[in-house]
Amino acid sequence: MGKKKKTRVSHEEEEEEQHQENLNQSSSNENSLYEVIGVERTASQQEIKRAYHKLALRLHPDKNPGDEEAKEKFLELQKAVSILGDEEKRALYDQTGCVDDVAQVSETTMKIFMQKILRELENEILQLRLRMQHRETQLWEQTERFRREGEERRLQLREEMEQLRREDEERRLQMREETERLRREGEERILQMREERERLRREGEERSLKMREETELLRQELERLRRSR
Repeated sequence: MGKKKKTRVSHEEEEEEQHQENLNQSSSNENSLYEVIGVERTASQQEIKRAYHKLALRLHPDKNPGDEEAKEKFLELQKAVSILGDEEKRALYDQTGCVDDVAQVSETTMKIFMQKILRELENEILQLRLRMQHRETQLWEQTERFRREGEERRLQLREEMEQLRREDEERRLQMREETERLRREGEERILQMREERERLRREGEERSLKMREETELLRQELERLRRSR
């Protein structure tokens, strides 16, 4: 069992060494495909296509009959666009740095490349799970805090409502007492007004009687004076 494991590890080390050799061999050609088309490594597909069409029109054999250099550059341009114009081939080229072997990449290089991609994906999935767990913990703590705050707020509201109810009852009692006091004062005022009106009526009658008596005396005095003349 131990021998098989050791053999597998040795095989993986050999694959890794072979992959490193491929990278070293192609290091001198890094960015060559981008240089052939005349774009940056960060160029978009549209920018690559525009640059390709521009060069293809200028280097096309029909426009350069008998020009071997132009023909060679045109072939290099076709090879470059066949790789950079394909998202998967371009990604593989950016990862490995290979120029001549991208279209026919070896099984070992592809396996190492895929293993690297899988390791990166597994690491991203692990990081995502950790972030999700952390986020779930934060959400649970936040939910628990909201629940406690909600219970405290409901208790405060019940206490405030009870206080308002007591204040409302006290206010109603005060209003009833004030209404009763005003009713009694009103009745007393009405009684006083009736007595005052009765007193004024009697005083008026007495005044009227006195004025009639005085008028009668004046009339009699006038009559006596008329007779004396």
